[in-house]
Amino acid sequence: MHADQNFSAAELGLDELNPTITVDVGECYDDEGNVDASKFSVQVTVYEDFDFHVNLDRKYSSEPRIFEEDGSLTADAEAALNKLIKERYDGEYLEVEDEDSDPFFRFQLYVYVPADTTPEDLGTIIWEKTKLVQFHNEADPGTFGSPYLFGSLITDTMKQI
Repeated sequence: MHADQNFSAAELGLDELNPTITVDVGECYDDEGNVDASKFSVQVTVYEDFDFHVNLDRKYSSEPRIFEEDGSLTADAEAALNKLIKERYDGEYLEVEDEDSDPFFRFQLYVYVPADTTPEDLGTIIWEKTKLVQFHNEADPGTFGSPYLFGSLITDTMKQI
């Protein structure tokens, strides 16, 4: 592997996950700003479509609502989603894109790997060392016996904040 290399989920053996991901390998820097050639910083960008969640919200959720009638995320739900992404999945930089015909949200997960990590090993490291699999399981209906666990997590967080 090398810095500035990009991978898809399929290239890393992660294509069975529901959310779409992209993986970007970057340089690591020490405290003085020098490149640390012994490791790479890996950014996993997770994309999740809203269409799927809008339909489940209307089917399974009660008040408070996650989505407006037009399918856009409510302000309270966006605040709750941001809190969930940070606290539950160790994610950063939540972005909500619900203005176009394919609304989605994305966030980033980070992991640091030794410089000699192979692409094959990188998929395993992402699977085991990030909370991507937890997000996948909780956003997938039917997981843990819940028809819409992710919606429940959002509404519970909305009630807390």
